[in-house]
Amino acid sequence: MDAYFEHAETVSDPDDLCLCLLESMAMELDERLPPAEQAEVLANAADRLSPAEATHQPVSTTLSILEDRGLLGGYTLSPWSVELDEGIRSTVVRLSEYALSPRNGRLPVLPIVLELHQQQPDWHPSSVRVAAIDEGWRLDLVLARETDPDGLASAPIESAL
Repeated sequence: MDAYFEHAETVSDPDDLCLCLLESMAMELDERLPPAEQAEVLANAADRLSPAEATHQPVSTTLSILEDRGLLGGYTLSPWSVELDEGIRSTVVRLSEYALSPRNGRLPVLPIVLELHQQQPDWHPSSVRVAAIDEGWRLDLVLARETDPDGLASAPIESAL
């Protein structure tokens, strides 16, 4: 609530206020909850949202939705890498014009992870790694059947992936 009042007093545009609140929420979750509890909170939040049809393309569906909502300008995806023995699959995403700003060396990825939870409930976001690139951001996303989560609300910005 403190963050809300602080931002509400200084940010007059409602869209900018929403972005500031998303950034603050991501940082608070990251600072106050260990990764396993973050995963539980995000899964519970996704369950409370309007149900979405599960998709076989959860990342592209998620990013298209966020693009339609104005949270990013564009994206590209690499093909999936699947490790059946470990029960994980991963992809590399390149984002342009991402609306959320880094804070304290971390990039808020909360809306991406929350939407992924909703789009594909059987494969949970497990890890997000982030690096700055010329055109925006590179994200290495890992989805897993069983999770040992890392970097769900915000991810540390690495120098190179």
